[in-house]
Amino acid sequence: MVSMSQWLCLLVAATSLLGCPSEEPAKTEQLPSSSDADKVPEGPAMISEPAADPIIEPTTEPEPPLTLSSTESYTGAMTCVACQAKQMSVTIRPDGVYQVLVRLLDEDRIVAQRFGRWQKVDESTGVAVKLLGTEYVLLAEPEQGGLIWFDPTSTEKLTLVSTEDHLYHHPMPITGVFRYMADAGNLIECHSQLKLPVLQRADSLALEKAYLDAIKEPAEPMVVGVEATIVTTPGEEGGDERWQIDGFIETSGVASCEEKFAEPTITGTYWKLLTIDGMEVTAGESKLEIHVVLGAEARAHGFAGCNRYFAQYEVDDSSIRLHSIGGTKRACPSGGMNAEKAFLDALGLVDSYKITGQSMTLFHSGQPLLKLEAVYLN
Repeated sequence: MVSMSQWLCLLVAATSLLGCPSEEPAKTEQLPSSSDADKVPEGPAMISEPAADPIIEPTTEPEPPLTLSSTESYTGAMTCVACQAKQMSVTIRPDGVYQVLVRLLDEDRIVAQRFGRWQKVDESTGVAVKLLGTEYVLLAEPEQGGLIWFDPTSTEKLTLVSTEDHLYHHPMPITGVFRYMADAGNLIECHSQLKLPVLQRADSLALEKAYLDAIKEPAEPMVVGVEATIVTTPGEEGGDERWQIDGFIETSGVASCEEKFAEPTITGTYWKLLTIDGMEVTAGESKLEIHVVLGAEARAHGFAGCNRYFAQYEVDDSSIRLHSIGGTKRACPSGGMNAEKAFLDALGLVDSYKITGQSMTLFHSGQPLLKLEAVYLN
């Protein structure tokens, strides 16, 4: 049986990576546990989504891009002078599904987590696996028998080592299409298209009740938000794996992932700030998110870190300008004031924008200055 790192190494043998780890006995996959879990972060969004651009996969389940003999998981931590310390973890399944989690170590806070699909990409580039819906790619790391987590849009590289702690053993917020009929439910996770029956225990009754109250026709599909783990139930009809609903969040009122994640418009959307000039931004003591809303009558408003602000804006095709920026005069710690000043100064400089999926980038003279993501308030 060949491990993830071995076949990745083989994939890039024609590149500058040299050597492969020796074959080791396969790991025995551990049964999942529904014990202590990371809870859903508070905020206005229905589900905690990653900073990366979401992508909606085809509604028909694609063929696995490569064949793995078992599920493999890897983790590693990154520290640097000019960035926040992060722990990055990934689980890759034989059915072409991945799960990824990014945690800020200093704050012990999850900032990105999602399911998705992975695929093999052009071997001539030295890239073995692309995590669809993100910028991340994975390379073989032959010396330590692990992987190199690589973001081609930045200088970030991180060596990940093998672990038996698969991410899907821990509850995480997901968005999926739920359908209930004949006293049984199933859920298709939006980004990975992973379809599993729903185990009738834990918080499944709350999900079923909310679904039945929301639908108009029996057994119609409904996009829901839940906190879930994947558990194994040997001997159950229809396969071993099932979704365990550890927490019900809400129904969405729409029937498809495409409708739920339709590309937002620049106006009338709550845009949460993610980065300023590539640097991550976190909430200050107020715990309010830095954000911008481009509202009616060409007026913008939002929260800058310490104070609420307002401005006038002009949008034409891909160009945007904000001016006449003002706001309240509340005092706050110097760190918060520095972040507020950097954000408001950047708003005054932006001259163009681009929306990709649920993310918007604001540019100055062609250079990315602010990155934001859409947050849904329904």
